[in-house]
Amino acid sequence: MIRRHYPLLRLSPDAAGKLQHDHTRTLARLAHIETELAELERQVRAQFGAEACWLLRNNARNAALAEQLKQEIAA
Repeated sequence: MIRRHYPLLRLSPDAAGKLQHDHTRTLARLAHIETELAELERQVRAQFGAEACWLLRNNARNAALAEQLKQEIAA
């Protein structure tokens, strides 16, 4: 078993409260986006078929990866 020691992060009570609030809000937003994505995929699959949904997902993933690669090259 590998044990890793992570440095302890010390925050003021105000900063910790803000961090927890931001984290909670971000998780709620992420859950909302995941719900919207699932519904969008369901509707695309129902209207255009599973193959169209798969093709759109792959094209979107490839476009995002290409954009990340462009940014890495530019940096």
